[in-house]
Amino acid sequence: MVTQEEARKLIAGRESETVEFKTSFDKEVLETAGAFANTRGGTIFIGVSDDGKIHGAQFGKETLKEWANQIAQNSDPRIMPEIAQMHYDSAALSWDKLPAFNATLDDVDFEKVKRYINKANETGRRKIGDDESPIQVLEKLELIKNRRPTWAAILLFRKEPQRFLSQAVIHCGRFKEETLVIDDRMIFGTLFEQIDEAMDFIRKNINVKFVMTGEPEREQIWDYPQEALREAVINAVCHRDYTISSNIRNCHYFL
Repeated sequence: MVTQEEARKLIAGRESETVEFKTSFDKEVLETAGAFANTRGGTIFIGVSDDGKIHGAQFGKETLKEWANQIAQNSDPRIMPEIAQMHYDSAALSWDKLPAFNATLDDVDFEKVKRYINKANETGRRKIGDDESPIQVLEKLELIKNRRPTWAAILLFRKEPQRFLSQAVIHCGRFKEETLVIDDRMIFGTLFEQIDEAMDFIRKNINVKFVMTGEPEREQIWDYPQEALREAVINAVCHRDYTISSNIRNCHYFL
């Protein structure tokens, strides 16, 4: 977040490839936001004229949210600007708990929800009653609000999450040298599917040896513990910022 002192310095330095002044919020702001998102990023000041003179701007308590929504709805991949994060922080909100733009319950793949329910009951991590419908489960998990799926629901259970969030992918690569890629895969789908496929890619590209222990099954010893690798992938998926237009990258160097 830009502090007041940093903002003054940026304004004093005039416009540049990463700083733009706009006297009001209009179509040019949307175009500039898109241009910044596809290059090195940047800062847009509303209420400042081209010569760096601060005029200010009048807005109500919902203005920042409305500006953020307009920028997000008019960009591909979606841009969630800093003013949106300011709004979420001030209201103690989390982006993934908000209803997804233009999404309806038709966008949820309830067969995927049913598979999740079965898996949760099998593993014992969450006990879900037989009388609970998939919609009730999602509502209990706060993945549906006001009959609309949240961003988290889209990432977890949408038929094609990337139609709403094109940046929500994992890019896996194996490098023999810094500029020589010997295996490459772009992984799409729900977060559950991405985690499983990312683990498949990792297993394909690391070594395993089989040890005879006298037991009916051989013991598999991998280069790295599978549990630790899966936890690392899950952490990357869960803690990434889905409001920015980059994807998760999983790289392995051939040794």
